[in-house]
Amino acid sequence: MECEQVLQISMDNLQICDTGDYREEDEIEDLTIIENQSDDTTIVVEQQEQQPLTVRANTANTEEDNEDYSGSLVGHTESNIKDLLKVYEKHARAWGFAVRLSTHRLHPTTRLMYEKYIVCNKHGFRLKRKANTPTVTEKKKKEGKLVPVTRTGCGALIRAKLNEDGLFEVKEHVLVHNHPMTRKEWQHMHRSERKITEEKAKTIELLNDSGLKPTQSYKVMCHEAGWEEAVGHSIKDHLNFVTRKKMKEIEGGDAQNVIDNLYNLQSEDPDVFFRFRLKENGKLESIFWRDSIMREDYLAFGDVTIFDTTYRTNKYNLICGFFVGINNHWKTSMFGCFFLGDETTESFVWVLQTFLKSMGHVAPVSVFTDQDQAMSNAILKVLPQTRHRLCLWHLIQNAVSHFGALKRDTSFKDAFNHCLSGCVSEEEFERCWKNMITTYKLSNSKWFQRLYKIKDKWCTGLSKDFFSAGILSSQRSESTINAVCFKANKNTSLTDFFKIFQETVHRWRRTEKQCEFNCTNSTPTSVFPMTGLLKHASEVYTLTLFRDFEFEYGEAIGSFSNIVAMDGYKLYYEVYKENDTESKQKVTFDAAAQRIACTCKNFEEAGWLCYHCIRVLHLHSIPRIPDWYITKRLTKQAKADFWKKMDDTAILSSQQNKFIPWRHNMARKYYDLIVRSQGQQGTRKILEQGFERDSKEVDTFRNENAVMEVTTDANITDRVPTVEVLDPDRVNTKGRNKRAKGHFDNALKKKRGKRSKSNSTEYGTTTPAFTTPARLF
Repeated sequence: MECEQVLQISMDNLQICDTGDYREEDEIEDLTIIENQSDDTTIVVEQQEQQPLTVRANTANTEEDNEDYSGSLVGHTESNIKDLLKVYEKHARAWGFAVRLSTHRLHPTTRLMYEKYIVCNKHGFRLKRKANTPTVTEKKKKEGKLVPVTRTGCGALIRAKLNEDGLFEVKEHVLVHNHPMTRKEWQHMHRSERKITEEKAKTIELLNDSGLKPTQSYKVMCHEAGWEEAVGHSIKDHLNFVTRKKMKEIEGGDAQNVIDNLYNLQSEDPDVFFRFRLKENGKLESIFWRDSIMREDYLAFGDVTIFDTTYRTNKYNLICGFFVGINNHWKTSMFGCFFLGDETTESFVWVLQTFLKSMGHVAPVSVFTDQDQAMSNAILKVLPQTRHRLCLWHLIQNAVSHFGALKRDTSFKDAFNHCLSGCVSEEEFERCWKNMITTYKLSNSKWFQRLYKIKDKWCTGLSKDFFSAGILSSQRSESTINAVCFKANKNTSLTDFFKIFQETVHRWRRTEKQCEFNCTNSTPTSVFPMTGLLKHASEVYTLTLFRDFEFEYGEAIGSFSNIVAMDGYKLYYEVYKENDTESKQKVTFDAAAQRIACTCKNFEEAGWLCYHCIRVLHLHSIPRIPDWYITKRLTKQAKADFWKKMDDTAILSSQQNKFIPWRHNMARKYYDLIVRSQGQQGTRKILEQGFERDSKEVDTFRNENAVMEVTTDANITDRVPTVEVLDPDRVNTKGRNKRAKGHFDNALKKKRGKRSKSNSTEYGTTTPAFTTPARLF
């Protein structure tokens, strides 16, 4: 039989009948009633079913205080409704039910609340939907989820009223419930028991910002609390909090939030550079950004730049791309990041021009890309003096599809790979290529014909005169994409991607700092005696580059040399390995000028001397590497200028971040104090009382200084320009992530019609006025 509660509230000028019609999803139900009289009301509860209650005194939270809240609360007073709610929650915890806020009354003149009802969470009934005839549109809509009914019309409640002392006093307390009580082990699942406080919210945000997934951060909090029931909220509450936080971050717009973050970064670091373009309708079309450290890294290591794009890293299906390079520890350095709406030549021209503007118009020596025709056209237009090289990794992946039956022939693969990266000179390449084409009957293959026409873009034997740091392909960019995009997918928002990108760059910089520390505080060892050239190399090169030089040194020790001719101080040698005629190279050494050159051109391409040159220097007992054969970008002092600049701003930086070590120190102290106090009830009581006292004093101090803080925040906000940026159109993508085909394959297809030029507007930071940079290339 359905239980129904009727509250008869008799007053001089007002009578209210509450039939208990409530919505199940409402957490707090407010019915504001303005009362002209201040008389106490009389509550009469009529129930058809009553459930006998058994008090669980042991479930009361004795950790907070020793008072017994299991009895009637009539006469209990509190200064505010919030504290009174806490008291009733303790009472509910002792009995085994949950509570929620309900009706309140406001004073007719002051509009201040003077009466409040706090009820059992099963109070009232769910509202019944009107039985209207559904329309055709409504029939097509997906039916809502069927939610179980939890309301039973329970009449248990407390009514508090403002007394003469200005305190809320409990005037009425109904103890009888019409439903079974919750077992002790389930009590923590009630909504009133599941709260994410401000302190827990900051902990969740800290764990998520550290890279933990929501489920992982919840496990950490459960482990810290001791068990899941002690955390104070469920895994569902935890996930909902994280989701709401993400939605709040992008409530003004996903793209708008990224732009605002960039403006905020610029307010902290004036050297931050970014540009973005908006379509006519205000939607984001493309964006590029880099910070100040990226520019310093580019000036040091930007002679070899890798320019690559990837796909399916965001829910708008924007093309994501990076400018990266290799530092002196043979690690990846980030120079810039961008998003493009398409892969047209116009888009690539814009991003390349913007990149050059951000770097003071300093162009790289070599640039590596994949097989994209639009990208090649843009590089030819914007970087005419830069040597364009194709990615061998992409080339090999694309070539496999054209091998046919030869893909199972290991000898053919060896011959093809030798043509790609094993040839030292143009003569050797022509000989190997002709032999491969003839042996495997590939003279009629159009794909190999097109590949041969652009041989200067991929053959290492034809690019010895251009510095490339020994990189054979843009696989460094592939590792960059994997590092940044392993967390990003086709459902990732731009805001989340921006965070993932920042975290990845910070991780790379931590690795670089560790490498710099190791170079400064350690000396490499070797199987060879650390004397002469090898000792000098250990002093100037980083630990990573020293291993490359050590390999060449070992090859030099095992090689042979013959003097061919002499011309004054110039000596001509042939250096080769035993029983290896292809390794023979000609070396020219000028003893007076300490100049040396080799036909393999390893120094011109990679930056360190080859074993042919080392062999000749060793023959002449040269103890040190000549200064002009030490490439600064490979040494320990590659970023010396940047370190000096950092030292000049170290004092200011330490003043801005001085609160961070204090916070960590205080957190450790309080954590140790909690651990020491948890064993005894008396120490717990002292700690809780001290916390309440300190918390009130801190809140009082913050409220007194709130005006100053608000003024400071307002000044910061005013510095951010108000540019309204709308999100790009979301694209529903299907299938696995695939790269676009190279222009070798697209060359056979019909050309598409010309795209209409979009009228976009560009915004962002102004072009920095650089002085002549102390570039290393």
